[in-house]
Amino acid sequence: MSVAPDCGIVVQALLLPQRTNPGLVDRLQVGVVDQGGGYRLLVATEQGLEQSDRERRARELDKAAKTTKAPSL
Repeated sequence: MSVAPDCGIVVQALLLPQRTNPGLVDRLQVGVVDQGGGYRLLVATEQGLEQSDRERRARELDKAAKTTKAPSL
């Protein structure tokens, strides 16, 4: 499945025929995807993860600056 910012809601239906009589439907499967909404959620998740990673790196630098001795030259 792919999502794009310019797409809207997509509805897909699949008719599954009976084994004994393929002219009759045994099951109906329906799927709905909000592609634009999914895209926005993916982008927001990526941005949140990037922000979290930046904050983690900053904390590590801060901790290292406070607890590590500077090298003597």
